[in-house]
Amino acid sequence: SANLMYFTEVDNWIGNYLLIVLGLIEIVVIGWCVKDSALEEMNKGGLWHVPKWFYKLFHQFLTPITIITFLVFFTKDYWIQGNFKLVPSYVASTPEFIPWVNLGRAVVLIVLVVGFIQSYKSIKSKYTKEMNYIKELMAYQIEGLIILSNTIDSKTLSELSIPIVSIEREDKYISSVNSDNYAGAFKATNLLIDNKCDILIHINTDVAKEIPSYKRIEAFKKACKDRNSKYTCYLSHLGHNFEETYINMSKLYDDIEKNYPNMKKGIFVSNDTHANILLNILIKNKKKIPDEYEIIGFDNSPISVESIIPITTVNQDINKIADTAMKLILRQINSKNRGNSVKLENITIDTDLIIRDTTS
Repeated sequence: SANLMYFTEVDNWIGNYLLIVLGLIEIVVIGWCVKDSALEEMNKGGLWHVPKWFYKLFHQFLTPITIITFLVFFTKDYWIQGNFKLVPSYVASTPEFIPWVNLGRAVVLIVLVVGFIQSYKSIKSKYTKEMNYIKELMAYQIEGLIILSNTIDSKTLSELSIPIVSIEREDKYISSVNSDNYAGAFKATNLLIDNKCDILIHINTDVAKEIPSYKRIEAFKKACKDRNSKYTCYLSHLGHNFEETYINMSKLYDDIEKNYPNMKKGIFVSNDTHANILLNILIKNKKKIPDEYEIIGFDNSPISVESIIPITTVNQDINKIADTAMKLILRQINSKNRGNSVKLENITIDTDLIIRDTTS
């Protein structure tokens, strides 16, 4: 029937090409681009860890080679059978089915093109909107800019004709003021180790390495390795609002309970808001704090003090960060107005650990 011809062609292109090619792209990105970092991500939270030799042999070599070989031979057979023709051989004798076959091809092609366009427009829209804001500000002849958003890369920002200072964002080509994320996270992790936690856990988003807060992940891993402590990281986007974050944090809790039973857990969370949500989940499940779980947040935001059990946290000196950023931008504006070159400065502000009731 016509419906059968339509769905057969759709299945041919999606099942035999699209999904396989997407799988090949994923394998290439993971095995050849991300390399050993991907192996580390794969082993997070798993009951069985993939050995390095297995990863190199199967993920980096045999799997992509097998997929490529399959695609080559399948494409050759498909070509010989005449299925790449405008009128495929298997419907050449039934002209009434030809429009349905080509409709199936068109649907697959349209889905691919529309999907690409929508993804591109979504990314472009956010970038363009922020650039328009900056251009609008430039029209008012502003003399300097302090920026926190990560949307526009520092290289692009550096090409503007004004001094720019960033706070807690990628800053390779511009001046910045950042907290000492590394030292704060290192102190937090060592406290959990000192408190005899059996498994150390870090919960964070999948932060890019060039973002200052990535140093929290680095410091956590370094502290655990230095002291031979068992650890794992959960790095994923937890949500845009309370409901999403609560659901995803609940799933993390279930995973932690499943993978690490009868162990004292020490959890370092990337911010106090998420730490408080996790604390609520633990209390709801009648877990003993800090006997079964110890929690440390980051920021020293009001929620860390106001939570039902005050949360141990890493303090960021927000007032000092703001004051330093203002002094830095004014210094650079004055330097530019005097006709001098603007020297890049990347300033780090100390952090300190505030111990409260979620740690022993």
